[in-house]
Amino acid sequence: MFRYALALLLVAGCGGQAGSQVAHPDPTSHDEPVPAGVKRAQVGLLLSLPPAADCEEQFDLELYRERGVDMIDWDDGRGCVERGVDITYLPERLARPKLMQRVKDLATVIDRQQPEKAPQ
Repeated sequence: MFRYALALLLVAGCGGQAGSQVAHPDPTSHDEPVPAGVKRAQVGLLLSLPPAADCEEQFDLELYRERGVDMIDWDDGRGCVERGVDITYLPERLARPKLMQRVKDLATVIDRQQPEKAPQ
């Protein structure tokens, strides 16, 4: 009987004020959509990545750590060598030189860089 009473107290304690509060995500997180009116820019690159079975995914995960990266769109190619990618970013949150430095840190070769353009 003592075990049932103890279990009841534990369950009741979890349902108190702290248990009823709903956690709200950080409004600056990547899980929050960026309003359509926020200025975006795009850069197209031809990259070679460090060889790995999931090289594209590793690149994406690391680059998305930058809060100013909005979208990474890869070509239909396969593998880690000479892959075309369009990176859409928010210039008010991430300056192009910082973005390019981050890409250089993650890629083994950057073969070509297109001029900055507005996303379509």
